[in-house]
Amino acid sequence: MLKVRWYEKCHACPACANEWTDEWTCICNDRCPNCDVESSPVSWEDMSRPLTPEDYEGADRRARSQFANTPGRRDHAITPEEARDYAEARLEGR
Repeated sequence: MLKVRWYEKCHACPACANEWTDEWTCICNDRCPNCDVESSPVSWEDMSRPLTPEDYEGADRRARSQFANTPGRRDHAITPEEARDYAEARLEGR
């Protein structure tokens, strides 16, 4: 089973002690919204989920429109990785 990666991360700024949460597709550093100092997450929650049929349908529509005028790509089959990338992009607001 392939999952869409998604994490809620908690940060505490080492410079100004500001605390905040953010969500992303990986457990990565973030910049303090108060003073712009880079901070590693102090904790995180794995909110990943299995791919759904809607993820495959959305990825299929996106690929078909993207490759509509590319020879040899019109009948491109959507891979699980492409469906995951599509779902992660949707979660990120792209």
